[in-house]
Amino acid sequence: MKFVLTYKGDLPARSRGISSDKHAIRKQIHPQLKNLWEQVPLNSSRPKLVDRYDGNPNEIQLSRNVGDFRFVPLVSSKQGWDLIAKLDILFLRPSAPGDLIRNGGDLDNRLKILIDGQRLPALTELPDGEKPSSSESPFFVLLEDDALVVQFAVETETLLHSKSATSSTYVELIIRVEIIPRTASWENSGI
Repeated sequence: MKFVLTYKGDLPARSRGISSDKHAIRKQIHPQLKNLWEQVPLNSSRPKLVDRYDGNPNEIQLSRNVGDFRFVPLVSSKQGWDLIAKLDILFLRPSAPGDLIRNGGDLDNRLKILIDGQRLPALTELPDGEKPSSSESPFFVLLEDDALVVQFAVETETLLHSKSATSSTYVELIIRVEIIPRTASWENSGI
């Protein structure tokens, strides 16, 4: 299964508050994944999401409660899904070629924050007092764990439109995702 996610916003190398930076990424990715989850073929092949798995093959418990949120990852190793992800990222930023580290910060740390913002969070990675809205229950994330990313590539380019001048850490990302089963099973046959 292949699809594209986008992110527009700040992506600092050193977080001003790691929980808020990562959660800002989650909040932009969630509606895209929610839309994907509801589409065919994923919708027709996926089992019903349940809060507690009782062995019914038509049900799956992917969700995990963290604070007040109920998160559901698309890429999971649970209950026969055994999925992994490959990411191909087009990293658009307002600086000139060769200026990537001097303006905006270290690329590896920025990518670490990006990938952490697409996985199930720890309780400490949620902003204090943050509650899910009605459209965020459940809250969809790409990854159960960042270890399920087995390959990624990054290409950087200069962002040319004037709206990008808001900060040196502003980026626009096009994230091409490929999800593949690590081992084939009935549960992941529609992926």
